[in-house]
Amino acid sequence: MTVDELKDYLEQLPHDAEVVLAGDAEGNLFSRLAGFDVAYTNEDGGRFEGLFWDEDLEEDGADPEEYEQVVVFWPV
Repeated sequence: MTVDELKDYLEQLPHDAEVVLAGDAEGNLFSRLAGFDVAYTNEDGGRFEGLFWDEDLEEDGADPEEYEQVVVFWPV
């Protein structure tokens, strides 16, 4: 799902509702949304084994254009 797709979806929901994250697909754990970050990954789809932040790429001298940019939502 892209940020634009998420925005379109969220626009249809009650704007005063609290955002809650599921810990897994089976619904075994739930937490409130605490914040978000923008990160990068070099993996394609599915579960991401590793994420990189701007400072990680700068340290390694890597070009952010070579990575997929992703948004990470953090639970409480």
